[in-house]
Amino acid sequence: MLIYDSNFSDNRGVSDCRKIGFLTFLLFNLVSCEDPSLGQGSIRKDYGENNEARPAFINRLNHSPSPLLRSSASRELNEMMSGPTSGLLCGSYSSHHLDIGPDVNIDMTDEQRAFLESELGPPPPSGGAVNKEIPDSHNGTSDAAKFGYYRYKDGDRRVFGTERTIWRIRAAGKVLAQKGLVMGIGDISQRGGGKIAPHSSHREGRDVDLRLLGSNGKATPCTVDNPSCFSVENTFQMLKAFVDIDPSKVKLMYINSKALRDKINTYYKKLTGTSQNISKYMTGHNAHIHLSWKK
Repeated sequence: MLIYDSNFSDNRGVSDCRKIGFLTFLLFNLVSCEDPSLGQGSIRKDYGENNEARPAFINRLNHSPSPLLRSSASRELNEMMSGPTSGLLCGSYSSHHLDIGPDVNIDMTDEQRAFLESELGPPPPSGGAVNKEIPDSHNGTSDAAKFGYYRYKDGDRRVFGTERTIWRIRAAGKVLAQKGLVMGIGDISQRGGGKIAPHSSHREGRDVDLRLLGSNGKATPCTVDNPSCFSVENTFQMLKAFVDIDPSKVKLMYINSKALRDKINTYYKKLTGTSQNISKYMTGHNAHIHLSWKK
C-alpha cells in the first residue's frame, strides 16, 4: 500500500504519488472485500503481525502530507490485521475496528507505543466495569516523578475507571515522566460507577479531572488566571499526551484558559484532519481540566 514516497521532491512528483497511492488504496480495498483473507495476509506479510506495524510502514504513514490519509490508512491497517475485513468500500466502518487500539498518528512513534506496551501491556478494550483503581504513586515522592502523576482526591475514593481509562492515564503518565512532568489526578468515578455529587458526569469511568501544571512541571492547586502556578505549555503537553495516545476516543475537554483551549483545539484538528473543536469553556473549571472519553 503506497502512502507517500519522499523521493518525489517536485510538486508534480508529489501529486502523481498521491494519485497512485490513493488508487492503490482503493484497489486494495476492492480486492479485500471479495477475499478478506487476501487483504489480511498481504498486510500481515508486509507490515507485521498482532497490530504491530513495522517501522518502514509507520515512517511512511507518519510522513504522509495528509492527516486524513494518515488517519484512514491507520484505521484500515488495524482492521485488516485484526479481521474480519470490511474494507473501505465494503460498508461503513464499525466502532469495533476503531477500538482495536490507539491510532497510529504523526506524534506517537512505533517505538514509543512499543515502550508503553512493554510497561503497561496492550491497551484494553473500551467499555466494561468501573472497577479498576488508578495506582497511588504517592505525591511528593520519587514514585510520582517515575509514573508521571499523583492522586489528589484520595479522601472521596473516586479513583476508579474502566480498564481502558486507567490504561490511558498511566500511559500519559509514562509519556510525561520522560519529559520531567507530573500531573495531578482528581475524580474519575466511584467503584461500580453511578452518580456522584457535585458532578453531572464521572458516572461511567470515562472522565477524569486534572490539575493545571506549573512552569516547574508539577501539578499544584492553581487557577487559570494565576501565571505563577499555571503554565500553558506544560499543561498543553499533558493534554497532548492524552490525545496522542488514543485520539479517536477523546470526547471533550473543559478548559477555561483561552490560550490553552485554542492550542489544544488547533493541535487536535491538525492531527485528526477534522474541523471539530475538542475543548470548550465550562463554568466551575478554572482550577482544573475535565477530560472525557467516548464509549
